[in-house]
Amino acid sequence: MEKTDKEIMNTVLKFPNLSAQSPKVLVLLIADAKVKRVCLPGILGMFGNMNPVISRLINNRLKPGQDLLKEYAEKHPTSMVCYILKLTE
Repeated sequence: MEKTDKEIMNTVLKFPNLSAQSPKVLVLLIADAKVKRVCLPGILGMFGNMNPVISRLINNRLKPGQDLLKEYAEKHPTSMVCYILKLTE
């Protein structure tokens, strides 16, 4: 996405560091939106509860940018943004 959807990465997601928790959690949720959240720390090799990270990601980044994401997804139907939008439903 950093190469193909750089506009979204910079304007909506605003990930300062792609190795941080939020981008890693987003990747896992895109891969399987129904992944058990209690499994996320083990999958990522991190300690702690990922629910606050997921909540901040969806409520503070994805939902406020939902209109931009929809517009982008319409213009780029093969983009990963289509999968990101499913997380806001």
